[in-house]
Amino acid sequence: MSGKNLSAVDLNLLVAFDALLAERNVTRAAERIGLTQPAVSKALGRLRALFDDELFIRRGRGMEPTAKARALGDSVRRALDEIRGSLGSPAGFDPAYARAGASIGSVDFFDALILPPLLARLGREAPGIALRTVATDRAQGPLLLAEGAFDIGILPMGDMVHDLYAEPLFAERALTLMRKNHPLARPGKLTLEAFAQAGHAKVGIEGRGVAWVDSMLAARGLQRRVMLTVPSFLSLPFVLGATDLISTMPGRLGRLLADSAGIVAVETPLEAPRMVIHLVWHARTHRDPMQVWLRQAIKSVGDGV
Repeated sequence: MSGKNLSAVDLNLLVAFDALLAERNVTRAAERIGLTQPAVSKALGRLRALFDDELFIRRGRGMEPTAKARALGDSVRRALDEIRGSLGSPAGFDPAYARAGASIGSVDFFDALILPPLLARLGREAPGIALRTVATDRAQGPLLLAEGAFDIGILPMGDMVHDLYAEPLFAERALTLMRKNHPLARPGKLTLEAFAQAGHAKVGIEGRGVAWVDSMLAARGLQRRVMLTVPSFLSLPFVLGATDLISTMPGRLGRLLADSAGIVAVETPLEAPRMVIHLVWHARTHRDPMQVWLRQAIKSVGDGV
């Protein structure tokens, strides 16, 4: 757009561009900004002429942004956020009188840590805000958030998704859990070799790909024996307490389960990678007063877990 007179640029084109970048679909983009599909298609044609680039290329039922569209995305979104903020109502958000609902996407591990203190705070300060949780994993979570399956994610983020915002919530390290009288619970018994040879239970929240435990063992020429895979953390304390299986999981959850289920959490004989859990949200809710307040509340309770 260099060399073009900014006064000649229709702001509505940038609104359409932002919607297309978020939705990757002309029909959904049109619904998002209250226009007809032909109007958004026409806007896309004008955008292509304005930026001298295809911007979006059809892929199946969706549209894939070009490199130029990706590069423009953050700048356009920030500019629109500033404009929306300037035009928004000056009245402050009062959580005490709010009547709203919000959804949080996470795995049950994060629910167990965040929900008790968060609901206690909502009960004191925002009793009219109702929450709904959505089960997800680290692989699908960002995509589901971008598609609107939930409002806020509590996720370990790898490669950032261009239309998401993220802030670190807390950092995690792994611990290994087992029953209190397990032979490997005694000091010095959980060697790397003993760890690999033991029967393991794991939670299938990784999505596709290889879990870090398996990749680190493979680098040392070892392989663990996974005897049980479950979809959530809820059943693990009962399994570990009644068997010789062991399980490696985020440390905060490990300590929580150990304290409540009569099992022990010990140091893992692997140099586990530090996992940063993020609070993640989409551009569409970035300026929403209730969402801003709720994110701040989650950040506050996250600092204390």
